[in-house]
This record gives sequence, structure tokens and C-alpha cells, in this order.
Amino acid sequence: MIRTKAILALALFTPLAATTSRSSRYQAPVLTSCRVPYVPIEIRCGTFNVYEDRARRTGRQIALFIRVIPSAAPTPAPDPLVFVSAGGPGTTNSDIVSFAYARGWRQDRDVVMVDLRGTSGPNRLDCRTPGSPDSPLGYLESVFDTSVVDACRAALSSRADLRA
Repeated sequence: MIRTKAILALALFTPLAATTSRSSRYQAPVLTSCRVPYVPIEIRCGTFNVYEDRARRTGRQIALFIRVIPSAAPTPAPDPLVFVSAGGPGTTNSDIVSFAYARGWRQDRDVVMVDLRGTSGPNRLDCRTPGSPDSPLGYLESVFDTSVVDACRAALSSRADLRA
């Protein structure tokens, strides 16, 4: 557990130190044992709360999901693999834990996966668009349709500060 705290401190708080004032406080994430589909071992899960408006550092906070896959090595490397983004719209790090496990990323170090803002949980920023898994062409037909973009912005603005 001590190693997990050190990993998260390095991975999460070092970048924040340069951008936060002494008056803004972040609560350290608490990680607990958990299970995720298609991963046969226990991993550690938690959330990291950040201000929705990073510039003001006040107001509503949103939770970013954290997943830590423990190293398979008896003596793990001291520097974890910190996975920043799976890339692509609609993808979030907490959704690809099974992929990271299956690819053997944890062979010699812990793997720390932190979701990006707006990609998971109750703060996920999804829009209703034409298209579906059964009709994927609809996604591409609406990419530059300003009415779809305007409707998306209006819907998201009702529940999230899009300036942040």
C-alpha cells in the first residue's frame, strides 16, 4: 500500500504542484482492492477529485477514475507506467484495463491508469448523434453538421462548465 501511495503521489501530484496555489487543496485518492471484467487478479481502484474549473480552483469537483494494475515482478521497477490516454473519441482508460493486462504491460512495473476529464462516470461528456453500432455511417455523416454540434453544446452546457 505504501508503494501505491508513492506511485500516485508522483503520477498525480507532481504535475499539480506547478499549477496549484497553496490555498487550493486536493484530497489524496484512496485506492481499494477491486475486480474488473476479464482481469483475473485484484487491482486497485479509486477516484481523484479535481475542480471542474482548473483556473479558478473553486466550485464543483469532478471525479476521475484511477485503476492500478500491480506489477507481476517480485521487485517492481520504481517508476510505474502511467497511461495517459487510450486515444480516440469515446475511449477511457478505465475501460481498457483488461487490454493493458492482456498485453503484459505489468510485467516489470505497476500500471497506473487515470481517466481524462469528461470520459467516464457521471461526468462523462457524451452527445446524442446520428449513428449507432448498427449504423456507424451516421457518426461520420454528422461530424460537420453545425446543428448537431450546437445541440450537443447546449445539452452539455446544462450540466458541465465547458469553459474549463
